[in-house]
Amino acid sequence: MSTLPRTPNELIRHLARSTTAEELTEFLWLLSNRRRRLVVVSVYLVGPDETIDLHTLAGRIASVETDKEPATITRAERRTVYTNLVQNHLEPLADARIIGYDPQSKHVRRGPATPAAGIMLAAAVVVLQFLAPYERDDTAS
Repeated sequence: MSTLPRTPNELIRHLARSTTAEELTEFLWLLSNRRRRLVVVSVYLVGPDETIDLHTLAGRIASVETDKEPATITRAERRTVYTNLVQNHLEPLADARIIGYDPQSKHVRRGPATPAAGIMLAAAVVVLQFLAPYERDDTAS
């Protein structure tokens, strides 16, 4: 397996290689879920050699999802996100090397593909801003 891109220039060079439909589908599926995207962004903001404990990560994500200040997140709100991350989201992101996850210490860090996923998310946001004026007409057949 080739080394995953870590910088924008490496990503461009990496895009020159053949990509299978399955690889693209898997990557887009991973980024299609809001909680997984929030994990990627949170880890992207952590320093390259730093980790974030799962409790803190769950609190940050719960804060975004509830539109509340982190200090006002209830234990139940944090626990719901925490459990969902462990059961559904961290392992697939770690398997794809988008994050590093240690289930024993409950710490998350950047993975080799974190920069590529961050670039993909940033690009998607820019594209969606261009599409924002478009309103779908559900009445048209």
